[in-house]
Amino acid sequence: MTTAHPRRVQVTGDMFHPQLPARAHWAGRQRPHLAESPFANPHPVDGGRKTPCPSCGVRHTLAEALSLYRRHLDQNPDLVRLAATVEADVQFACRCELDQPCHVDELLRRADEVAVIALGDDRDTTFAVQTTPVRTGECSAESDSCGKPGVVAVRVTIGQLRPDEISTLRITMCAEHEGNAPRMYELQVASARELQDPVKNAEFLATVGQAG
Repeated sequence: MTTAHPRRVQVTGDMFHPQLPARAHWAGRQRPHLAESPFANPHPVDGGRKTPCPSCGVRHTLAEALSLYRRHLDQNPDLVRLAATVEADVQFACRCELDQPCHVDELLRRADEVAVIALGDDRDTTFAVQTTPVRTGECSAESDSCGKPGVVAVRVTIGQLRPDEISTLRITMCAEHEGNAPRMYELQVASARELQDPVKNAEFLATVGQAG
């Protein structure tokens, strides 16, 4: 039995009359009266579907579908940052039973690891600091790269989220330096909070060509 993430809720009603809880975002694929969510799993569980997976043509077990969704999030880290910026009182809804594993749990677990910081008074500017596992890349321990392949690595992403553009900085670490990730995460959060100062915020925006 699985314990659902506190922000995961279940859609009730039949296929053509879904009952979405108040202040909930549908996090699944397109359904009657439910628009497809950017957080949907592109690899659905088979469960007796008439057709195989629309993304790869394979019929997936639950374990396979969840594994593919983890890979999907690894390849699309902006989805996690987007989920992290959703208001805390908004829940994420799907059709899965709450005592069963679900892709929403994986999404929200990763979103919980993202620090989202508003910069200054510009409501369109948000700084996100995210730590996610990656399987490729070179290690960048401290300020110098150790040159080892990041087969077991951590990527720290700092993103300036705006409606039409995202600027990111990515740092990867090999297994030997993986322990540095929490400290670097805290340093990046501290740097982001420092940018809440209006003057420093303006200076930062100017460096990325965003100053008006």
